[in-house]
Amino acid sequence: MEKLILTEEEIDELLPIDLKNTINTESNIYYMPNNDEKLLKIYDKSDTDYLDKKLKSIQNVIKFNKDEKIEELVVPTGYIYLEDLFIGEILPKINGETSNKYLHTKEIAFNKKIEILKKIGILLKKINNANPKYEACFSDVHFDNFMVSDENIYAVDTSSMKILDSEGIINYYLYQLGEMDIDKYDVDYAGIIKPNYQTDIYCYVMMVLKILSGSDLYIISIENYNKYLDRLLENGFDEKLIESFYSVYEEDKENISPLPHLDTLYDLDEKKLSIARKIF
Repeated sequence: MEKLILTEEEIDELLPIDLKNTINTESNIYYMPNNDEKLLKIYDKSDTDYLDKKLKSIQNVIKFNKDEKIEELVVPTGYIYLEDLFIGEILPKINGETSNKYLHTKEIAFNKKIEILKKIGILLKKINNANPKYEACFSDVHFDNFMVSDENIYAVDTSSMKILDSEGIINYYLYQLGEMDIDKYDVDYAGIIKPNYQTDIYCYVMMVLKILSGSDLYIISIENYNKYLDRLLENGFDEKLIESFYSVYEEDKENISPLPHLDTLYDLDEKKLSIARKIF
């Protein structure tokens, strides 16, 4: 593993990458000097406990992907230190754009958007199907953590994954879910939802519904959410697909990934798309 030691002055001279309109609350990303193929991710926090956990998370994801060899995971290739203090990670550079930008571009055909969502679902399934000893899930599932490059998908922010004793992190989908007090999701001693594959599916469902409906359905009441799905069923949307959407709030069911049923969204006519875009 590569080890880069920087001074405060050298950090100040780094060229930052503009992350405007992306969700990134923990770090800054910089171009790596004299290397067009790599980036530097430096954490904002100086708390040593936080940085120790991040270092452990990076070590875990490197170990995980050495065994699993999931090509779509953008795994750190080295560590960054400020003198002897760990402060960040070295990453391969992915030339492309976030799925957030890609999937919310009007000029991109709806069928192509569904294809990208399928690839994200396939990646999440690969993580879930990994060796059970890792207890792995992606954890921070949202649009900005998946890059689209030549119509391929790559997952970034892999140091936030839940692997072994790395706890993962809670994103905005899961913060909102925690406010709903649903017993089916595991919580810690403070009542905060603990990431696992069930929460990955929840976030993935909300991503699919965002592209289908054009709205953020994770912020509406469960009652209105179910009414919306009822209307989709009444208007001929695939039953298995809608069942997967229902499942994320059903107490007595495991969450069902919509991945196997996304093909039913290909070539939707304007009438069905219009119905899907009407939210309570």
